[in-house]
Amino acid sequence: MNGRWPVTLTDDDQPAEMAKATKKAAKVKKLPLPASLPEQVVAIRQQLATSRDPLTAASMAQRFSRAKADRIEELLDSLVILGSAREVEPGNYVSA
Repeated sequence: MNGRWPVTLTDDDQPAEMAKATKKAAKVKKLPLPASLPEQVVAIRQQLATSRDPLTAASMAQRFSRAKADRIEELLDSLVILGSAREVEPGNYVSA
């Protein structure tokens, strides 16, 4: 390093604690998708409510273990019908 600021760190010269934090962030534990339909609806609605950005069925499925995007899309469409979610663009959902 040249001792001048700003310094851009590469993967080779990151401090050990930054490297650990990066690895830990990459290992985000997926949530279990509940077994019952009512609990699945609640879990999907909670994820929508806590997201600042619109979510797709595929991005939502990545948040849950054992989740398939087509099943999540059915749940999202159900939430739209019930008034708990809105489809802001085709395939992009937000909390209502």
